[in-house]
Amino acid sequence: MADEEELGGEDGWIVASKFAPSRPNISLVDRARLIERLDAGLSAKAIFLVAPAGFGKSTLLCQWFDARQGKGDIIGWLSLDEADCAAGQFLAYITLSLADAGAELGQFEVAARNGFPDSRPQVVLSSLMRRIGNFPERCVLILDDMHLAASPETNALLDQMIREAPSNFTLVLNSRQAPPIELPSLVAAGDVVEIGPEQLRLTQTESSAALGMQIEESVAREIFELTEGWPVAVQLARVQKQAQPDSAFQSGISSGLIASYLTKQVLDTLAPDVREFLLSMSVLEQFNASLADAVCGSNKSLAMLRELESFSALLVPTDVQGGWVRLHHLVAEYLRETLLAEAPGRVIELYAAASAWFEANNQLIAAVRYARLAEDDALVERLILDAGGWSIILTEGINVMRTLLRLAPEHLISSSARLMIAKSYLCCKDGKYQEARGLLDASEALRAAGSADAYERDRRLVGSMIGAYEDTRDWTVRTAARDMPSQLDEWTPLEGGTLLCEAVIALFSSGELDRAHDNLELAFREMRRSGSVLGLNYCYIHAATHALYLGKLDLAKANIVQALDLAENNFGSDSGLKRMAQVVDFAIRTWAGEVEKPEIDEFSNVLAHIEKNDGWTEVYLVGLDAGVAACEQHGDLGTAAEFCDRMLELAKRRSLTRLERQAIILKMRGAYLRGHAHEVTKLAEDVGNWVRTHDLRTSARDWQNHFIAVSNLAIARKMSPSIAANALRQSIHDGRERGANFFEIRLLVSEALLLWQLDKNERSIDALREALVLAAPQGILGPFIGLEPLKPILGGRKIELSLNQENVLLGNFVSQVQKRRREMRPQSGNELLSAREQEILEQLAQGCSNKEIARRFELTENTVKFHLKNIFSKLEVNRRTQAVAVARQTNLID
Repeated sequence: MADEEELGGEDGWIVASKFAPSRPNISLVDRARLIERLDAGLSAKAIFLVAPAGFGKSTLLCQWFDARQGKGDIIGWLSLDEADCAAGQFLAYITLSLADAGAELGQFEVAARNGFPDSRPQVVLSSLMRRIGNFPERCVLILDDMHLAASPETNALLDQMIREAPSNFTLVLNSRQAPPIELPSLVAAGDVVEIGPEQLRLTQTESSAALGMQIEESVAREIFELTEGWPVAVQLARVQKQAQPDSAFQSGISSGLIASYLTKQVLDTLAPDVREFLLSMSVLEQFNASLADAVCGSNKSLAMLRELESFSALLVPTDVQGGWVRLHHLVAEYLRETLLAEAPGRVIELYAAASAWFEANNQLIAAVRYARLAEDDALVERLILDAGGWSIILTEGINVMRTLLRLAPEHLISSSARLMIAKSYLCCKDGKYQEARGLLDASEALRAAGSADAYERDRRLVGSMIGAYEDTRDWTVRTAARDMPSQLDEWTPLEGGTLLCEAVIALFSSGELDRAHDNLELAFREMRRSGSVLGLNYCYIHAATHALYLGKLDLAKANIVQALDLAENNFGSDSGLKRMAQVVDFAIRTWAGEVEKPEIDEFSNVLAHIEKNDGWTEVYLVGLDAGVAACEQHGDLGTAAEFCDRMLELAKRRSLTRLERQAIILKMRGAYLRGHAHEVTKLAEDVGNWVRTHDLRTSARDWQNHFIAVSNLAIARKMSPSIAANALRQSIHDGRERGANFFEIRLLVSEALLLWQLDKNERSIDALREALVLAAPQGILGPFIGLEPLKPILGGRKIELSLNQENVLLGNFVSQVQKRRREMRPQSGNELLSAREQEILEQLAQGCSNKEIARRFELTENTVKFHLKNIFSKLEVNRRTQAVAVARQTNLID
């Protein structure tokens, strides 16, 4: 459906300046002893620099980062802040920082640009570590200011990163507090190197070098003793000494007060307007001249910044090209405290002005963040709703939506009808259908008269999407009955495309494939008009599903290739969108007979992803049906049963009745194939009761399950022969009326099996011929591969076709089916015989003479005798009857 959670297509949330260190405008002290220690620490999995503010952690890492350049390492830098505490964003930035450093991360980088929205972070991180482990280079990741992004989620990822780190990877971080992981045991094991305050303090020599001026040795010693080697205090002393060369330092001040004391000394030397400027800038995470002008209400900021160039220890560049800087953390903290004490109301005004500037410059997240700091709930609400409310997921991506709702106060969301709807949709995308429905219903009581129209549009759209996920009968009937093409003028292209996609899903459920096609064509048009790559991606997935139902595998393959390419190129190989496309792709290839056995395990992992994240019933139905079929084709009935159990649990958890019914039907099928008669009887009673009460003429919903149920009840002989034959014939007629060739083929195969069981061989072969005529042009091998009883019917049909020149192509298709059956499910001893020997052995078992065999396969009798001689030799027998007996004992023939 056209509302993908994971990927918004735009990456405006990414701040590129976070991938390079902020370099102070001062000459740095050479800290060779610590650089050497960092170099030595590369043999460990992690290096932690843990110390309070002002110990030069970032400065040291900046020096080391520069020193490592050109040494053949991949060394990524990431400056963290409070917005990075969410696992998805944290992991995305880590990936992007390594990619920026030159790591070839392929689709990891694509997915990261969308924030890994619906991927499980732990799974993505494990995959990322394995990818890094294959690099020939050493890979280093530096996390600057980890304490700002600390949260239970990010701390868990740090712990996992350290424990799963390959031998060529080292994590380096600085933080004011040690992350709450088992640091002592990691240090003791040599996995982590810790550098603390005592190691980070400047020596007296380093302190003198940091002062950068010719001063008396006694003064330098006094400064060192007063600051106790605290790097930031030494730098501030340097600034003060530049401003007031003749002033003396006070003694007896504790180190905890040194920074604020020295900062005050520096500020007292500044002109009042410059001091006021710095006070105003202290509330901003970073700023440039334009933002500063807006916040201060002047046009003097550029001049102020130039005047402050001589006080280089106060300002740290964050993006030189864009002119962005920030105040040193300790200076900013002191200034904010001063501002709050002198003019508390001014702080709110500054935050509000910053929000307005970011809004004008189309930086939504920053605008909302500063609106929240300004305690302006109305502004927070307006900013989010003006940007589209719930539809931000479609236009900007779910990562942006999550961040915005995390910034919005909870009391605001619970008092705003439209924000509540946005959160409702987010819950729906997380598979929390009941919570989503509860929020949507609760929003009704909050509807404001002034925004009634906007609210009703939001409610209609989000309600429809929640309904598609819930997959209820009422929603299907309502949505399928709606004439969406005639209502498009009421909606924007994005809204119209979304509603059309919901209609397609409803029409799939009701089996109205012609109308589904018409709505899908319009959905493609609207999504293209809206520019939504995400919505277009969903259209391709729906189109592939539609073509599969029609039995047009060539068209299905073409559409799913487009869906896979769009998903991977725009949203990444680990995206939920890619996983859903992979489910449909697996189904198409299963029914084409192309899936190899190892792919079943890969499919199981894909299915597990959409079980836990985004997915809707139609995808689950297509996936379960194909998963079971692929397992049967390869004789793996145990995994087929596991798929059924997993989908049954998911269906019960999310109250998906159609999925629950299909899982039960396919469990019955599996029990029959395994020979578990008691389980078959128990399940068949429930399935049979449903089929008897489900009339497709009055209730078209769930038509796929009706067809599958009738087929399997007939094969398992859980209907009387006459009732089963009539039910199959009626279902074949119903499938044909819908144009559902895919299901018609499968029903005809079931009819052929039933008739063969009833010894009505000619009618059985006729039914099989109908199925082959439909399947052969599109290469639909799958329905003919799984069930063993088809072997003798197919063998007879191939011989008959080989004698009719008009049916040579059909005969070739039967040969493909038989060849694929042998490749997928080699039987005991089968490797002994060639394909031709196998065919002759099967004819031998049917009592055919050498002459009859020769005529049917267009061989000479001598050639037949040659093959028989080889067969006798391989089976270690001397007679025809012995060969047939041994072949049956070893399962070479039925």
